[in-house]
Amino acid sequence: MVGNTNDGLFGVTHGSIKISKLTASWNGGEGAFLVADSLTSPQNVTLTGTNTFIGNGATGLTVLADGQITISNLAASNNGGYGAYLDNYTNWKSGTPGITLTGTNTFNDNGDDGLYFDSMGPVTLSKVTADGNSDNGVYGLSSDKITILSGSMTSNGCYGWYLWTPSVATLKGVFAYGNGTNGYLDGGGTLIIKRL
Repeated sequence: MVGNTNDGLFGVTHGSIKISKLTASWNGGEGAFLVADSLTSPQNVTLTGTNTFIGNGATGLTVLADGQITISNLAASNNGGYGAYLDNYTNWKSGTPGITLTGTNTFNDNGDDGLYFDSMGPVTLSKVTADGNSDNGVYGLSSDKITILSGSMTSNGCYGWYLWTPSVATLKGVFAYGNGTNGYLDGGGTLIIKRL
């Protein structure tokens, strides 16, 4: 899904979404816009393998789900909007599905935030690089714990990282430098910073 005038992939379903090795780059609109919104029970969105969203006119990857969002090896850079926009709060129905990024995840030089998430449930992000974005490197909200395991968030226009949680935010091996504000925790939660 490369070089389309509008979106590379637009998918809306009342069921779950499972995709492996998705590439949606250099499209005029969104790279990929995925919605999983059930009429009954929560539905998950899962992207496995390496998933690439580069140089799109709008957001690289948008996921709106009412279940768990799980993505591996997400590269979303040089997009006109967000690198990636992940939301399972807006259409939430029950439970605490959460958001998980595994492998290596890169969100550089996007026109808005590198990574934006809004989660009903815990969030775990692995090996995040979010550098040189016009707005924030990582901007995330969660009803539960937020954990970032290794990260670089530098030279972003606003925050390197902005996190909102009433629970615990754990940053392990996260480097933030040269941003408008390097980091900020909101929501009344507790911040724990650890070395690798």
